[in-house]
Amino acid sequence: MIRRFFRALRRWHTRNVTIRELTALADWQLRDLGITRGEIPSLVDRLLTGVPALPAIEPMTPRAVAHDAEMLPVETSRKERAIAA
Repeated sequence: MIRRFFRALRRWHTRNVTIRELTALADWQLRDLGITRGEIPSLVDRLLTGVPALPAIEPMTPRAVAHDAEMLPVETSRKERAIAA
C-alpha cells in the first residue's frame, strides 16, 4: 500500500513537471512539435499511461522530398517580374 502511494506521488509529480515544462515553451516550439496548448494535459496523461500520444511519423524517401520541393511556390523579386514582363 505504501509502495502504491509513492508510485502515485511520483507519477503526479512527473505529470506536473512535464506539463509545466511544456507550457513554458513558446508557441512556435509547440507548433514544431505538432501540439497546441490545450492538448498538453491529455498528451502528458497518454504518455504516462503508455498510450501512443502522437501518430507515428513516416520517414520520407529522397524521391518524395525532391517531389515536395518542386511543388513549393517560388518567390520572385520585383526585378525578376519586370524582366519577365
